[in-house]
Amino acid sequence: MRKLPYLIDMKKAKNNNLTDLDQFIEKEYGKRGTKKREDFEAGYEVFKLGSILHEARLAKGLTQEELAAKVGKNKSFHFTKNS
Repeated sequence: MRKLPYLIDMKKAKNNNLTDLDQFIEKEYGKRGTKKREDFEAGYEVFKLGSILHEARLAKGLTQEELAAKVGKNKSFHFTKNS
């Protein structure tokens, strides 16, 4: 199988400037347990749930209006952690 020239073999990459996702998140939002990090993690959980709900709605062939009617909300309802 021919390798594409623009793909990077991460095992061979020797760029010390690269960081993995966990390192990036810790640098930007701090260690777990800090308010900034916990707020980030909570927001990510809401985002994931929204994505799952979106995919499920599409799989069932429902519009936003149809789903909203089924759950007793209006189309403009936005899910939040405390909803």
